[in-house]
Amino acid sequence: MEQKVQEQLQRLSTSPAKPVGVKDFQFLKVVGIGGYGKVYQVREKSGNHVYALKIIRKTERPIDAKHLQDEIRKRMGLEELKTTAFFRGTDWQKMKEQGYLPPYIPSVLNDEDVSNFEPCFTDMPAEESPVKKPSEKVKKTITENVFAGFDSVAQSTSKLGKASKRLAFKNLTNEAGDQ
Repeated sequence: MEQKVQEQLQRLSTSPAKPVGVKDFQFLKVVGIGGYGKVYQVREKSGNHVYALKIIRKTERPIDAKHLQDEIRKRMGLEELKTTAFFRGTDWQKMKEQGYLPPYIPSVLNDEDVSNFEPCFTDMPAEESPVKKPSEKVKKTITENVFAGFDSVAQSTSKLGKASKRLAFKNLTNEAGDQ
């Protein structure tokens, strides 16, 4: 797969003096619109290959550049992110109080339903998982209550979900008593 991508990039890069640009493609149609821009289906003019091309709005480019920083101290902080065009109009108090409804709530048949995931992942044998065997540190973390202190718990009809709700309520009442 990686070799195929490299071959395509090699083919597109005609020479270092002439980089590939928007003018090298014929725009066929819009296939997606996101928070940062549009995704187009395009055809390469010289080779007739079809690609997906994402065009980012100019106002959003500084956000992307700062998110790609390897050094943590150069990245944007929360307050900087809140002031960007993407989050303009967001009521942060309403967000804190969980007043926004999610734009999409997937239907789930039961706690083991994976129908909302691509079959290429759900059909994968468990031994192909990147984590072969949990380390002792991970095992210890799993046995501890890693969700203690969280104030947001997904709704579930399972026993685990009900226990999590009780724990979340207990943590909230404990925090209220601490104040």
